[in-house]
Amino acid sequence: MRQWTKGDNTYQVAFLSYVQEISGEGIEATTEAEREYAVRLLDPVRVQWDVARARSMGAHLVIVDIGWADERPENYGTLLNQLVNSGADIIAGWHPETVEPISLRNINGQSVLLMPSLGNALAGASQSAPDTAGILVTLTYRYDKATDRLYLVTDENVETVARYSPTWLAYDNDTKEFRLIMAGVSTEPTWLTDGVYPVMREEYQKLVDLVRRNPLTPVAE
Repeated sequence: MRQWTKGDNTYQVAFLSYVQEISGEGIEATTEAEREYAVRLLDPVRVQWDVARARSMGAHLVIVDIGWADERPENYGTLLNQLVNSGADIIAGWHPETVEPISLRNINGQSVLLMPSLGNALAGASQSAPDTAGILVTLTYRYDKATDRLYLVTDENVETVARYSPTWLAYDNDTKEFRLIMAGVSTEPTWLTDGVYPVMREEYQKLVDLVRRNPLTPVAE
């Protein structure tokens, strides 16, 4: 449970993290007791129980984070539909090296934001799309005193509820480090490896077309 303070108000935000499976290498490198302590395997019933427990502890917002075992979205769609009914406010996934469309579901009068895969942020070791592409999402919530909950602020078109910025993990030959940048920059960074900028811009447009929302404008270029 994390605390988020705004003005004179303090809110409780619960982050629940799960993995669909543990790799063979991970099993060999750990004991059963270590895995039980550090890793929660994904199970819809368990997630529902954990969400309810977080609410009972005062969580105003519950985020479920999922590490998918399979990189193909079509293979976890059914499981994702089950998790929508867990009572969580946000369900976000990772591991597939692609970005999946964001959607908003209405479950018993409550909005559940689904972000099945946000792509890569600080992972990847190549310069080829889409391995180094991802998105950062900005959300706005309001507090409802009557229900003691945080609710996603939406406009008339729920498809524009999540503001986002396509990102790109680029290699800096001078510093020998990877740098996360906003893929929408209109001026090519001087340090960017030759030929990468056109690929980045092409991947940027693919992400915009996929997410079907207007992206945030980069703050600095």
